[in-house]
Amino acid sequence: MAFFDLCLDEPLPPLCEVVARPVAFKLWVMNYAVTKGLWPVIGRSELPPEQLVVPRLFKVDLMSGSLSTTSGGGEERPATREECEGLERAAVWDPEHVVSRLEDYFAGRPNKWVESLRLKGL
Repeated sequence: MAFFDLCLDEPLPPLCEVVARPVAFKLWVMNYAVTKGLWPVIGRSELPPEQLVVPRLFKVDLMSGSLSTTSGGGEERPATREECEGLERAAVWDPEHVVSRLEDYFAGRPNKWVESLRLKGL
């Protein structure tokens, strides 16, 4: 899911204006956020091509400590620490953690969940 850099205290603008905004971050999110109605669907819109780009993420094998990168959860390849620098860890986020991250994002402060997933030593 993509989360746009848009925080409003007024009615939502047309979706075409929302999706034209910059993306704050993209995450894998537990499906139940939408399927259980926690986050209601308010409409559908075509996305600009740049919004369809899937970010590269890093993974750490907990047994060996080896690193890899993936894009969209499909193709995965071994990676160096340097290649993982600046990437976000592959994780499926719970809705409440996403809300926490959004609150911190708009307040301009670090998020404890992002920090806990950061590759140590980088």
